[in-house]
Formats: sequence, structure tokens, C-alpha cells
Amino acid sequence: MTDSALTHVYVLLDRSGSMSAIADDTVGGFAAFIREQRAVAGRCRLSLAQFDDTYERVYASVDIQDVPALDLQPRGSTALHDAMVRLIGEAGAELAALPEDERPGTVLVAVLTDGHAQGLSSDLRCRHADGRHPSRKDAGRRQLYSSGAAPPGAVRPCAAGASWT
Repeated sequence: MTDSALTHVYVLLDRSGSMSAIADDTVGGFAAFIREQRAVAGRCRLSLAQFDDTYERVYASVDIQDVPALDLQPRGSTALHDAMVRLIGEAGAELAALPEDERPGTVLVAVLTDGHAQGLSSDLRCRHADGRHPSRKDAGRRQLYSSGAAPPGAVRPCAAGASWT
């Protein structure tokens, strides 16, 4: 049985050049989200990856109380889909490696982006064609998105999205 008092949030941060226009809002929204999560009962861990035309894991499984301030330095182009598949694949492998009683009862994937994305890489298309697509139905797991298309005045960094399919 999973640990129902534990939540793990995987955050994927778009650091591409187009994020320059909303960098301050993104940093502020992330800080507000962390403050809110620190006040919630239960335990929470957070992992952060960022991407432009390259993908970088910034930290993994940090207690929410110890999450540092976000350092967003926009640059490069956007490989959003590739980064999402990579983060979700890494998260799945990490969770599968944990003993069942150490797995979080709730897993969230939050994507902080302005929504400007390029097409899939040829490597990613091959993975899809091979049937190794990381998306799947799995109870207790949801994807969250934040983008420049969010309603004006939205303070929260994440808006509920669809369940994994």
C-alpha cells in the first residue's frame, strides 16, 4: 500500500527565451505554490527539471520545507514535448524503484510554460511508434499545466489538467 500522507510533485520548468516576458510572474507563482504546500498537512517532496533545447534535472525528491527559491534564466528554444516525456519517464522509473510502502499516495506533474512549443523530436516519435509512450491511466496521478494562456490575474502556478491517458 502506498503512503497516503505523502505527495510527490514533479515540476517541469520551461526556461526557453520566450519565457522572458513572464519570468517574474513564473518565479512569483512558484514561490506562492511552495508557501501554500508548506502549510498543507502531510508530507510533500518536490523534484524540479528545467528545459529549453536541453533538459536538466535541477533537484530530486527535496522535502517541500527545503525547496530553494526558483532561479529562472530564460534562454534557447523550446522542446516542451520531449522534456515532458523525459520527466514523466524518469518519475515513473523512480517511483517503480521504491518499495510499495514508500511510494507517495499522490503524484502530480506540473508544467510551468508559456505554451510555445516546437514539434516532437525524431527520437520521441520513434518511442511513440515503438509503443513505449509513458502516458498511462494510473490512479492517484494527474498532470498540471501552467501557461501564458492562463486567465488574467491567476495567481496559482498550476491549473488542474486531465488525468493521464
